[in-house]
This record gives sequence, C-alpha cells and structure tokens, in this order.
Amino acid sequence: MSEKKINACSGFLISLLFVLSPGWSFAQTAPYAEIAFEKAIHDYGTIKESGYAHCEFEFSNTGNAPLEIRRVTASCGCTTPDYPKAPIAPGAKGIIKVAYNTTGRPGPFNKSITVYSNATANPVIMLSIRGTVESNNNDAERLFPKTMGGLRLKRTIVPLGDVLIGSIKTETIPVYNQSEAPIELSFNKVPAHMRVMISNSRLEHGNTGIITINYIPEEARDYGHRQDFFYIVTDPGAKENPANIIIVSANIKEDFSRTGPLDKVPRASFNQTSIDLGKISGTEKKATELVLKNLGEKPLIIRKATATCNCIELKADRKEIAPGKESRVRIVFEAGKLIGNLHYTLEFITNDPRQPVTKIPLTVNVIAK
Repeated sequence: MSEKKINACSGFLISLLFVLSPGWSFAQTAPYAEIAFEKAIHDYGTIKESGYAHCEFEFSNTGNAPLEIRRVTASCGCTTPDYPKAPIAPGAKGIIKVAYNTTGRPGPFNKSITVYSNATANPVIMLSIRGTVESNNNDAERLFPKTMGGLRLKRTIVPLGDVLIGSIKTETIPVYNQSEAPIELSFNKVPAHMRVMISNSRLEHGNTGIITINYIPEEARDYGHRQDFFYIVTDPGAKENPANIIIVSANIKEDFSRTGPLDKVPRASFNQTSIDLGKISGTEKKATELVLKNLGEKPLIIRKATATCNCIELKADRKEIAPGKESRVRIVFEAGKLIGNLHYTLEFITNDPRQPVTKIPLTVNVIAK
C-alpha cells in the first residue's frame, strides 16, 4: 500500500475514533434543574375541626444544576405553604409544608398549591389537598349562616384577592340542605373565565356539599380589580333569582416572576403626580392632559386606565409605547349634577414590573352655575 493511501486511512481512523470516543462530544448538554414530587395530592380523609391540619410534599432535584423554588402560592388564605428558600443541589431532596385551617370550615374541601421554580421541563406544578372537616358543632345556622330557600351556605361573597395571569385561583363554598325535600343544584350566568361545579348536584335532607370555583384570569381579558357574579339555581323556574346570587371579586395582576434584569424592562414615567382642575361651573366640561413616557428598553403597554367616577373620561393616543417615546392621555371631566370640592383617583396599569399600578389623584371644585 502506498504511503499516500496509508496516511489517508490513518487520518480517517483518527477522525472516527474522535467521533466515537466517549470522552468527546460535539454538543455538550447545558446545565438544567428539574423537580419531581413523591405525590401531587394529599388526602386528609375525615379530620376534626381543630385548628391547622398539616401535611408535606417531598420533592427531588433530578437535574444537574441547583433547583430554586421561586415562590409557592395557595388558592385561598385558609391554606398556608412553606418552602425551602435555599437552592436544592442536584440529587438532593426538599419539602414543601402545607397547613390547612379547619376552623369554621366544616364539610369537604379541595385546595390547590402552585409551585414556581427554575425547573426546565416543569417550571410550574400544581399540588392539591383535599378531605372533609367534621364539625365539632352541629349548629347549621352558625356553620352555614347564609340562606337560599332550603339551602344554607357558608357565604355568598367570595373575595379571591390577587390573581396572577397564568395561574388558576380556586375557592370553595360549603353548602347544606336544611329542607325536608332533596335539592337539585345547578348554576346560571357563570362568567366565561370561571368554572363552577358542585360535589353532588342532588342534596338530600341534612346532606352537605361543596361548590368549587376555579378562576382563570387570562380568560377575563382584564387587569386590576374586577367583580363578577353568577346564580345558584335551586328552582328550575327561577334561574335568575336575585336572592341566589354569588359575588366573586378579584384583583387580576400580571405575573412578573420570570422578568429578566430590571434594567432591560419597560419603565413608566408620568409628567405629573397629581392633577388639579381648579374651579369650574356645573355646566362646564374641563379637559387636561397627562404625558406617559417609556424610559425603559422594551415596549411599554397600557393595560388599563380607569377613574373612580364615570364623570371622567380617559383616552390615550397610543397604548403601546416604544422605548424613549410617549403617549398623551386626554382627561375630560364633566360635572353633571355634581357640586363642591371633589376628589377622585386615576389608575393606570402597565407592564412596568417595577410599578405596574400608578394612582394619580385628581381634584376639582365645582360651583353652582
């Protein structure tokens, strides 16, 4: 064999060994964290109404980089989660502790806990706890103070508090049938961004059930404080009985947990921190203007602009503001039948993670014409 052919063959073998050798790789795997729970549901079974009931969710970091639990939220204030604040090393374990307050909450329950981490495949995981609280007191009027005919309820107003877009907030209403006849339960006029269900739609005399409300904020297409309602139907002939209304309130917020460095985000800057329209006649309209400038490095979006009186109209000439640009917000006040020294608040919600909500007070003195 010629020297030229031998050299060529040797070069090929060296190249092949280079490719096949386990110590070499053209594409190195990037470091990653991963989270794996031993269980995702904890069933308490039947427990007494006696303060807090505790449970634990154990997890492991199955990745090759430190795992960070960024935050853990519960679907209602009755559930308190506690989680490790220090990073979890690869192969190590951690525990999320959950406490459910049974006091004043008889009947079945089903609550969710959402875990946010830097895990690559599953950065958001939902855990849940469920069970039935056995009351220490059979006084139905105390445990279920609200009435809808023969149906008694724990409450008819459901405040959800802050609800982050991208998550689901869950709340429950325990119910009890105090009438002699069975009650068939259903729901009417449920908003599109809510899912409402009952644990057992037919309640026999003396039976309890639980209404579960799942609130999906992104489907509301709204930001800030919002109030909705739906009807509980206990009589098919009265599907919109005003006495059977359930009111649900929430404060819808943008989730900034994955926002990058704060020097690379949009930044809202108003040219005024308060507005005084001065003295005007009751027949007069008064207009003024606010300037909102984007001092950040990404587009600034006006999510929502509202006033605490429908006598004030707000209109921005642009809702998306490029870096270094501005939007002019026209403000028109019409007194109508209002009179005296009046105080209102303008509220602007933007995608500025440093200050997503800006409140600007507005005053005006309306005198009789």
